[in-house]
Amino acid sequence: MKASDNTYQFLIDNKWTDSESGESVDIISPHDNSVVGKLQTLTNDEIDKVFGSSYRAYLEWKELPLFERAQILNKAADIMEGKQEIMAKSLEEEIGKSKDSAKNEVKRSIDYIRFVVDAARNMTGEIFYGDAFEGFPKGSKIGLMSRVPLGVILAISPYNYPINLSITKIAPALIAGNTLVLKPATQGAIAALNMVDCFIEAGLPKGVMNTITGKSSKIGDYVVTHKRVALLAFTGSSETGRKIAKLTGGRIPLLMEMGGKDSSIVLGDADLEMTAEQLVKGGLSFCGQRCTAVKRVFVDPKVIDELAKLVVERAKKVKLGPLVNTAQKDFVVSLIEDAKKNGAKVNLEGKIDGNSIQPTVISNVTEKSKIFHEEQFGPVIPLSRMDDLDKAIEWINNSQYALQSSIYTKDIDKAFEIAEKLDTGSVQINGKSDRGPDNFPFIGIRDSGIGPAQGTKETIRAMTREKIIVLNRKL
Repeated sequence: MKASDNTYQFLIDNKWTDSESGESVDIISPHDNSVVGKLQTLTNDEIDKVFGSSYRAYLEWKELPLFERAQILNKAADIMEGKQEIMAKSLEEEIGKSKDSAKNEVKRSIDYIRFVVDAARNMTGEIFYGDAFEGFPKGSKIGLMSRVPLGVILAISPYNYPINLSITKIAPALIAGNTLVLKPATQGAIAALNMVDCFIEAGLPKGVMNTITGKSSKIGDYVVTHKRVALLAFTGSSETGRKIAKLTGGRIPLLMEMGGKDSSIVLGDADLEMTAEQLVKGGLSFCGQRCTAVKRVFVDPKVIDELAKLVVERAKKVKLGPLVNTAQKDFVVSLIEDAKKNGAKVNLEGKIDGNSIQPTVISNVTEKSKIFHEEQFGPVIPLSRMDDLDKAIEWINNSQYALQSSIYTKDIDKAFEIAEKLDTGSVQINGKSDRGPDNFPFIGIRDSGIGPAQGTKETIRAMTREKIIVLNRKL
């Protein structure tokens, strides 16, 4: 997997291989900006060979009984379980996750594999009978509908959950009979490649999973438009997602998780202690570098000062690691400074040290501030006065992002009334925006997602198609 000069190889036909390009991209530590490794940039010819390998493997893998595919995936989960510490350590060093957060990502990924395997085993087909229509005697025409794999899945995973958001593509794709090519984000790639190696160790046949690495700016267009891609599963920014959608031009199905500006509505009767706890967890987990992080909070003016005080009390107790890189840190700082210039009050100013920004809480944030509209992807909780509930709903519904939203109130009838009006993929009541449990559908609309809901059975369905075989009987 790794050459002597700390350059990571790509996988083809179960062999970790050196690229002939001679080009690489550095993986930079968020802790001190040192180089922790290098990724090779593949040539177009090598990319063709990767997809050719995956397609040849698909022709055999899809014929393997579900039971045997399940055995391999479960064994991969067992191997990952034995290597949790190694993979978690990589997440800490490579993307700056805390020890607990890193371990949780690996454990969650292991659980997801096992859950998807069980879900696939319990999915059934459908039988149709022709005699529902006039002219077809009973038993003369019977349709047997099942789901069949699509072919080669291209999975592009992000830096913030390089193991988990690779596994949520890999496990459904493979259990359904597809093969898969993984292109991990540069940051987080070492962790992702270590995870891939667990599948090879589990006995995955050659070519069933291959990898492509390199600068997206150099090879991205060629990869996403490759003729062998049957479905593209992507997690990343809305800007990149839109570009991919334009490049593919409707030729293939897309399954995309993109950005979010997840907003919370806090009514005057909300349990403020609980609300503050949820906002801090939702806004600061992994430094707010999550599409489902709490990124905007509309608060009833009667309780905004008290809520701000409670949020600050809890946020002060949180110690954060670095943001993923200097550019992201600088972007978040620029949003904070812009909010200050536009009248926001700084309730808690987080210390900046290297690439880290400690928890920051600002209030009186209005639509004049960039952070009111833009996805900060950083540890900043912005509170806005909600003088008009309908206007807050309008702001949320008019956003380019529509992943999740949340409502805090003791009036459940009112909560459901608001939830019905909110035009987001999911609405949480008295809880932070969040992905999971993983058997729940995960839905993004507008610039937050393209394609059907994701989850366990949902993703398996998205990565397969319906096929009907009709039996005609002469009676």
